[in-house]
Amino acid sequence: MNYHDIKVAADYNNNLDIWVDGRQRASKIHVLCNDTVLEIGPGPGTLTVFYSPNVQHVTCVEPSPIMRDFLATNCFLRDCANIQIVASTFEKYQSDKRYDVTIASYSLLMDDLVTVLDKILRLTSRHVYLYTFTGIPAWNQQCIDVLSVLDRQDLITSRMKKDVARETCDYLNRHNIAYHMTKAGDTQFNKVYTTLNEAVDALQKRVHEYIYAPPEILESYVREYYKKMGDCYMYLDATHYVRIDWDM
Repeated sequence: MNYHDIKVAADYNNNLDIWVDGRQRASKIHVLCNDTVLEIGPGPGTLTVFYSPNVQHVTCVEPSPIMRDFLATNCFLRDCANIQIVASTFEKYQSDKRYDVTIASYSLLMDDLVTVLDKILRLTSRHVYLYTFTGIPAWNQQCIDVLSVLDRQDLITSRMKKDVARETCDYLNRHNIAYHMTKAGDTQFNKVYTTLNEAVDALQKRVHEYIYAPPEILESYVREYYKKMGDCYMYLDATHYVRIDWDM
């Protein structure tokens, strides 16, 4: 998802389902009142605002300036005063301290995952919670499908096809770290579009980061893969969301 786009970021922030999902997942994160927490890619704070009242301090590393604004606003509205927002990618983030707990929520779709996981181990003293995907996330699969139809496989990147859960588990196994992997939550982010044009426009925004796709191609895709409900079209989120966590 291109969260440097104000419309995309705003749509995400205003989606009630992500806040319901965040509250549910945060309730299952075990933290202590004296904990310091590092959160990687918090977005608008869908997890942060729910667990932060239970800890001493949270450092949020967020690369998107638009998401940082949403995060700051949401923390202010919920009186979360113990949060520091750092403008940086996690790859470039530097810290001499270690945190009791590290949390990453669907934010590790990075090219060099091994280096990122190495850094997480260095920066964490007690427990790590990673929320991620098994297999290819549904929105990336849509881009792959459309690029394939357009015969532009050259634009399909390794990041689009990355299975973060599998790579993370392989890494942990190599380091002899025992971990738990469970279903992340009950929410699936399905989306109902009231017209065919609305569904096509949303899909165009998704693939436009890579290529302009002719509307007739996208219309054909929506008709084939979305669920028809009267005049409406439902995008069924086929992403498999999981939580991987371990003790340090």
